[in-house]
Amino acid sequence: MLLAKLAAVDEDESDQEVRAIQKRLLILVSEVNADEARRRRKRKRAQQWRRDSTIASSAQPNCRTSVRDAVWGSKI
Repeated sequence: MLLAKLAAVDEDESDQEVRAIQKRLLILVSEVNADEARRRRKRKRAQQWRRDSTIASSAQPNCRTSVRDAVWGSKI
């Protein structure tokens, strides 16, 4: 997708300086979008982990080991 946009800039813009600026902008926007997607995935994993942890601890109220502790190997 990004390569197609960069190629389109080459075809559409005749001024070399404007073309370079547009290419830099496309690359920066793609990096920002990739970083935003990475942050969303990380946040979604954390939310799922919290839900799983809450469900596990509420399902076994007498259990002394939480999901987090079971994963990391420590006791409460």
